[in-house]
Amino acid sequence: MAVAAVMGGLDAAALARALMRGVWAEDRNIGDDGDLAAIADAAGFDGAGLLAEAGSAAVQDRYRAKTEQAKDAGVFGAPTYVWRGEPFWGQDRLDFLARALAGETEPIALPEEA
Repeated sequence: MAVAAVMGGLDAAALARALMRGVWAEDRNIGDDGDLAAIADAAGFDGAGLLAEAGSAAVQDRYRAKTEQAKDAGVFGAPTYVWRGEPFWGQDRLDFLARALAGETEPIALPEEA
């Protein structure tokens, strides 16, 4: 749904916040299309429309391309932030990311895959 929102020029960040609030604060089942649509609707989106568009070939192709891009960048879980080629994984690592953004640390060179 988020990729469909981006491709539709919608506020995907607002949709993502609503979905995360749904799963983490409201114990909603985001694996259920009905819950997904209801969460999106409550956040001011057309939930059914986004779900339908999410299944389109164009959105699926973009999703696959972005997934490969993330894998190439070393992303392996959520949330992951990549700064200067260095991945910061997990909410508990935001202080490390903040120090890197402030220029207080040098990037860590990651080993090349064999």
